[in-house]
Amino acid sequence: MDRRALRRRPQAVRVQGGFTDEEEALEYGQAQLYEIRHGLHVSKRAGAVLMTDWLDEWLAALDHAHLTEKSYRRRAASYTG
Repeated sequence: MDRRALRRRPQAVRVQGGFTDEEEALEYGQAQLYEIRHGLHVSKRAGAVLMTDWLDEWLAALDHAHLTEKSYRRRAASYTG
């Protein structure tokens, strides 16, 4: 028996992302490309995490000396206000 045949799935199973069929997925993709080309696209992750929150998490995860953290926080404050 051909192993590739065992791995094949029906077309409907391969459709992902909550689309009902391939045509719907294609239309969605074309709409996304239109938005990108015309400067209208907003990433789903845009603004998902505030920069200040991300910096706090990043600094907490680092293993560094106190003065290094102080320096990093001073630099970050110049960007975040």
